[in-house]
Amino acid sequence: MKHWMFSVLIFLGLLSPTLAQTYSSEEVIVSGIDFSRFSAELKVDPNLDITLSKRWARNIERNFCWSGVFTLVNSTYDYCQAKREAEMQIQLNQRKSGLEFAVADLQGNVLLGEMLPIDKDEISETDIISGVNQITEKLTGIEGILGTSIAFTLKQPGRKKIIALTNTHGMGLRSLTNSKEISLLPRWSPDSTKLIYTTVGNRGTTIWMHNVLKNKADELRRGEDGVTSGGTWYGNGSRVVATISMNANVDLYDIDIESGRTQRLTRHSSIDTAPTLSPDNHNLVFVSDRTGREQIYMRDMESGSIYRLTFDGFSNSDPVWSPDGTRIVFSRSVNGRNQIFLMDPFGDDYQQLTFGRFDSEKPTWSPDGRQIVFAADRTGIFKLYVMFVDGTGLRRLTSTPRGFEETGASWSRRAVGGEY
Repeated sequence: MKHWMFSVLIFLGLLSPTLAQTYSSEEVIVSGIDFSRFSAELKVDPNLDITLSKRWARNIERNFCWSGVFTLVNSTYDYCQAKREAEMQIQLNQRKSGLEFAVADLQGNVLLGEMLPIDKDEISETDIISGVNQITEKLTGIEGILGTSIAFTLKQPGRKKIIALTNTHGMGLRSLTNSKEISLLPRWSPDSTKLIYTTVGNRGTTIWMHNVLKNKADELRRGEDGVTSGGTWYGNGSRVVATISMNANVDLYDIDIESGRTQRLTRHSSIDTAPTLSPDNHNLVFVSDRTGREQIYMRDMESGSIYRLTFDGFSNSDPVWSPDGTRIVFSRSVNGRNQIFLMDPFGDDYQQLTFGRFDSEKPTWSPDGRQIVFAADRTGIFKLYVMFVDGTGLRRLTSTPRGFEETGASWSRRAVGGEY
């Protein structure tokens, strides 16, 4: 499948022209492409009511698995099965003030823990999410991602595409946009308070900036020649890089959000699109068909030099930097199907993450760099899926009806629009 920008040109013609963190003396890397998950054993206090403890344990286990930080000995989830002996215990202990779930050493000595209040034999999902996130941060030094928001493009049968929000559990689904035009390509600002997205309508394409705190969208840029699309944020959130068509040529431009001033970054007769800045703002990757086929390029933002990163005979698209700036996730057409790959932009290391007879495309990273969300047509229509960065742990993100199409996700660092 061609990248959106290449196909939308035809559509418009019909309308009108961190560094890795370590833990323990064994230096177990838990972020970035080489991370390992902690191997743990779930231990349930025998004094707990059996029926209640099983229900609580199942829910807590699920959240530990979905955190991307743990694997469990004898897990009920195949993808969460520990492949080595337990390094620690996760305990569920009966306490007067509620249920304590704690991380302990193999001798059972509690290292750190969180207390979960019990109300009418129920433990809220919000409390579990908060507790697992706190334990994750204490162990790794990186904020946990459970309960954070994911923006994506949603197409309901008989309706135009909108920008929708859900959380890491596929819950709290709601619409962010209510435009009469098609809405696409959401991208969170670094502080997750703003979102840029693109609309497509009779007047061409427009980039919008939505302030989620104020629930207000402002027009950022309208395509002078009918084509423009966002985009990627600079680390300070004051500028973006977007695709803009000027004088019938499609290039990448730096846009100052406050003043609207633009600076041209690429100059080529081809279509340059899908820009993503590295976390340190030093390098910009993008897609161009300047060789006749979509390939991935990188621009040094200081020197302006442009380097080609993919040289094979496949079409490559959708590149996105990892949060620690060490890897790029992207999609590649292999034997007529799009698959998700990882690459080292400073070497020749490639890793294929998805396989099979389905299309998998438009990947992006979780804020901690441990998971990837992407779109795949495994059910006959594109839905969102989440996997760990080694390609394991695949799960469906949402539970929308069969006819709902989902794609183009962007993962926020925070929960947007309330609690779980």
